Amino acid sequence: MPNKICEDTAVEENLVKIEGLTPQQIASVCDHTFLKRTEAYKGKSENPVKQRERDFKEFLEASIKGLGRGMVPYAICVRPEDCDYARHVLRAERSDIQLCSVVGFPDGNWYPIGMKVMEAELALSYGAREIDMVLNYETFREGNISEVGREITAVNSRVIERQGLLKLIFETSELTEDEVKELSKLANGWGVDFIKTSSGFASGGAEAGKVKLMRKYFGGGVKISGYVKPGNVYELLSAASGRDDGYINLDPMVVRIGESSLLTNLPDKGAE
Repeated sequence: MPNKICEDTAVEENLVKIEGLTPQQIASVCDHTFLKRTEAYKGKSENPVKQRERDFKEFLEASIKGLGRGMVPYAICVRPEDCDYARHVLRAERSDIQLCSVVGFPDGNWYPIGMKVMEAELALSYGAREIDMVLNYETFREGNISEVGREITAVNSRVIERQGLLKLIFETSELTEDEVKELSKLANGWGVDFIKTSSGFASGGAEAGKVKLMRKYFGGGVKISGYVKPGNVYELLSAASGRDDGYINLDPMVVRIGESSLLTNLPDKGAE
């Protein structure tokens, strides 16, 4: 099954110099993310339920307003159970921001296929059009490629029915470079739209060397995620560009950044 991304992304109409990227340009390829559950507020708030609700609403408002600096993200990424609320807010306030959700997050090794399919169906039915699914990398490392492919196909079939996009989270910190290379090649045959570095909950995040391999061996989009900060975002974008001339095709169907705090912390000008 071919990738659903438009094949003519080779026509690079959005080439821009990486070192001169503005926060607004970086935001244009960002999936701004809020994935906290109420449990994360236990012991930190007198009312964890209400505090999470307030924080989530503030996250949506800030995203819609471009974080006060015109930094409007391409998409927001939220948990499946948050999609319905987010959908209604985006429809009313900012319909150009895409809605993304997660499946098997953050422990793709733990969730069974049925659970991942159920989460995907829930998120899609509540308005998500992009799904970030965590790969069962332990099954892959055991050599059971057919089982990994079966799981991805089961989720992707639901995404295709809704004319959505599927991003496959490798969890690259848990993989060798050879494994990243092999997975990138396999992903072409699985029909996913993007391959993504990390959930942000494993032992590490995006690494430039592995991002380069993902771009080299996969024909679709590459999403860098996991500890993406102002100090490394330009290096990671360079790796994701697949180029050696300092330019990148700044097309959200070619490259994405997954982040929850990068946009808040970016300086007003390019890399220092």
